[in-house]
Amino acid sequence: MKESKRYYWLKLKDDFFDDDTISYIEEQENGVYYVNFYLKLCLKSLKTEGKLVRFVGETLIPYDVNSLSNLTRTPVDTVRVAMTFFEKIGLIKIMETGEIYLSQIQEMIGTETDKAAIMRRKRAREKLSGNNVTELLPECYTEIEKEKELDIREREESRINYQEIIDLYHETCVSFPRVRTISESRKKAIRARIKSGYTIEDFKRLFQMAEQSDFLKGKNGRDWNADFDWMIKDSNMPKILEGKYLDRKKEGVADEPPEDPYSARLW
Repeated sequence: MKESKRYYWLKLKDDFFDDDTISYIEEQENGVYYVNFYLKLCLKSLKTEGKLVRFVGETLIPYDVNSLSNLTRTPVDTVRVAMTFFEKIGLIKIMETGEIYLSQIQEMIGTETDKAAIMRRKRAREKLSGNNVTELLPECYTEIEKEKELDIREREESRINYQEIIDLYHETCVSFPRVRTISESRKKAIRARIKSGYTIEDFKRLFQMAEQSDFLKGKNGRDWNADFDWMIKDSNMPKILEGKYLDRKKEGVADEPPEDPYSARLW
C-alpha cells in the first residue's frame, strides 16, 4: 500500500515578533536579516525535528557558514554573525557531532498526512452542503472531540523532548547505527515507553548498558546487531535494563538471544 505523504509547516503565534528574544534580535544592527535567516533555518529543519544535518553516504557532514549561506540564500557575513549570536542567546545548539539543533522548534512544527488533509477538506465540504441542522449536530460533536484529542496529543508531544533522547543515544551508543530521522513510528514508540513509566534517566541507562554489551554490538555469531528501534521496543527495553544482555565475563549473567531481532514493530 502506498505510504501517505506527510506535509510540514511552521506554526508562528500572532505575537511571534513581540517575543522578547525576537525583539532583541531585531534591535541589533541587521537584526531584521538575522530573524529572516532564523525563520529559514526553522523551515529547513521541520522534517528533522529541528536538526540541521546532511549525510554523504554514511558520513555526517556538518553545515558550515558557506553551506548555510547556499542553503538559505543568505549572505555569508550575515550567516557568520547570526550563527554566533544565535548560539550565544540559546536559539541554536551545536552538537558534538557538528549537527545544528534549533532549541525552540518543537512547539513550532505543524504536520499532517495528505490523507488527513483530504479528509479535513471533505468534512468541510460536507458541512457546507448540509441543510439539516439536526443531522449536523452529531458530526459537530465528533469534530469537537477530534479537536480535543488533537489538542491533548499536541500537549503531550510538547512535553516529550524526542531530540534529547536521540542525542543521548548518539552520545552513548557510538558502536550502533545512527538515527537519521525521528519518524512517526519512532515518536510513537518513545511516547509509549514514557506513558508506561520510563524516564529520561531510564533511556540514558538503557543506552549505557547497550553500549557495554558485546552481544548487542554484534559479537553473537549471528551477523546481527541491535539498533535504536530494537532497543526501545517494549519487549526489549526491560531486558536490557535488567542486564540480560551484558557479557558473562562482566556480570556473570547469561546472554539471552533476541526473540525477533528483525521485527519492524516498535510498540
